[in-house]
Amino acid sequence: MHEPFKQSPVAKCTRRALFGGAIAGAVVMTPGCSFVNRFGEIPEGKLAESIHTSPNWIDGEFRNQQPTSVMVGKDGFVEAWWKFLTNSTPDLKPAAPLPCTHTDLSALDPSRDIAVWLGHSGLYFQLAGLRFLVDPVYSAYASPVSFINKSFEFRGGYPFTAKTTPPIDLLILTHDHWDHLDCETIKALDHKVKRYAVPLGVNSHLLAWGINPDKILVFDWYDAARFTEPKPEVVHPFHKPEKRLQPAEWKSGALQAPAIYFFPSRHFSGRTLKRDQTLWGSYVIEAGGKRLYLSASKAERFSACRYAYFLQYGLKARPRRPAAFNPPEIGTFFHYVLQHTAQDVTDAGGFAAVTDEQLGRFTDRWTQRYIHDELNDFQEKSARFTYLFRRLCQQVRQVVADMAHELRAGDFVPLDFELNFADPEQIAPITLSDGEVTLNMSGVADRVDGWLHDDKLYLRVVDYKTGRKAFSLSDVWYGMGLQMLLYLFALERSGPARYGHEIVPAGVLYVPARDVLIPADRRLSPEEAAKERAGAVRRSGLLLDDAAVLHAMEHSDTPQYLPISARRKTDALASVEQLGLLARHIETTLLDLAHELRGGSITADPYFRSGQDTACTHCDYLTVCHFTPGAGGDCHRVLTKLPADKVWSNLKGGAPDA
Repeated sequence: MHEPFKQSPVAKCTRRALFGGAIAGAVVMTPGCSFVNRFGEIPEGKLAESIHTSPNWIDGEFRNQQPTSVMVGKDGFVEAWWKFLTNSTPDLKPAAPLPCTHTDLSALDPSRDIAVWLGHSGLYFQLAGLRFLVDPVYSAYASPVSFINKSFEFRGGYPFTAKTTPPIDLLILTHDHWDHLDCETIKALDHKVKRYAVPLGVNSHLLAWGINPDKILVFDWYDAARFTEPKPEVVHPFHKPEKRLQPAEWKSGALQAPAIYFFPSRHFSGRTLKRDQTLWGSYVIEAGGKRLYLSASKAERFSACRYAYFLQYGLKARPRRPAAFNPPEIGTFFHYVLQHTAQDVTDAGGFAAVTDEQLGRFTDRWTQRYIHDELNDFQEKSARFTYLFRRLCQQVRQVVADMAHELRAGDFVPLDFELNFADPEQIAPITLSDGEVTLNMSGVADRVDGWLHDDKLYLRVVDYKTGRKAFSLSDVWYGMGLQMLLYLFALERSGPARYGHEIVPAGVLYVPARDVLIPADRRLSPEEAAKERAGAVRRSGLLLDDAAVLHAMEHSDTPQYLPISARRKTDALASVEQLGLLARHIETTLLDLAHELRGGSITADPYFRSGQDTACTHCDYLTVCHFTPGAGGDCHRVLTKLPADKVWSNLKGGAPDA
């Protein structure tokens, strides 16, 4: 019944605590738990007044955040109880005693991270040298009387008792139902328990049973507490602003201790016929190794400005949007059509086998599908919106044609579209760790192209851009623009399992997913206009400096699409050694960022490249931040554009430039 942690111990313990099997127990007879006393006490008086200030107390009871009915069938409460008491259910009781591993909890190495399931609600686990106990019920029944709701028999007897339980640093209670909170068990364990963590109102039961109030930590949803001495302080980050943790506090040594967080769950409470007078919920424990989950785009946002990241992903502030088809929506539309059209082309034999006419039909089909599924055939859309979107449809047709011409010019072929690094069924998630913090990265690569040569698979990652963003090696040095390179280096490690070949990173490309307007005063032939258009949408990126690889990307001495030139050395090329330096730099940068995130940094420190290029230029939260350079200590983080040779020098160990 015990196993080491193979995933987040918090997630595992929470699920098992809330959704276990049949209750297990061994009789514990403790003085003071009479029939009446076992019920505990519903909060009354000053205690009730204090919990009624919770934002989750509504019209005389606690409520789920989403409307939830306790009775899921057609029967009412009385009918359901009558059927429960009178109807006979076959195979309700096991035919033989259940198997059980007799684990001596006191003999477990306290330094070992381990979980032991105690049956049904009960869970014992050790994490970072601390001992935790969740919803223990050692009694042989989960009710006010011993002959109702009895536990199943276990082979060899139920092994867990208060006597065999080691000292507990924190006993966690999820709610006050009988199969999660037992008077006899609590009173028998109390002398071994250092602290209790309970939802609002459940402390009333413990106080009625004589538990020292100084040992009880009471939580509302989204509350948190650090394991500090002499007693942890429960903070209320949402509904009590004066109790919120401040940035300086997160950076202090006192707040680096293990922590417990209390979150909502969909359930109900009550030990009598009157329900929901106490709260229920789930817990997250932070101790030992620190694990963060982050997308590549979130990492880039944090690098641009810590405070903007905090507003967007911490407070989840949402800016007002005009009633128009905004750039993110345009990007979604272009990605949708490009992905599905390219997949149709692949199924039809590839771009070399598909005519321009077929390509146009594929594009139009997915454009119309998007209009039908996502825009409801323009119903409830204005005439201006419809007109502007029709123009976008013309643009996406040109972009698809441009993509086809590029792929026909080389040997690289699309292998994946919308490759999701957060989906283990597609590819192994990106995980970085330095022993102190573990960072799980997520993200989606728009397209992955491959070229098989000498039994090695050369991969390039392609990102469609509806804006004018270009690849910048200088940005990578400063911790921005890491997304595509992160995907590329992740594929180098995990790609062999997906593609069946050794992976060689061939580069990354930004592909403009936009139409290009040629000035009307230019008198150009159709061929000249097409050539100028292609030049205007030349890709940007970083490619492996290997002549064979570059030729496989585009069969031309004067590449039309690749960001290289036969006439001069370009900054868009990197050797195998230089790509390795970049991989190590990106990993170090992201782990440094993870430490800052864990420390709670929300500094308003937007980057500044020029007067027109700052993190504030297009920031949705500028009116909230009120960032004013030179006022109140506000100051930009100036990023000096570095030439490629300086970046490579820095990566090799030269002095970094700020």
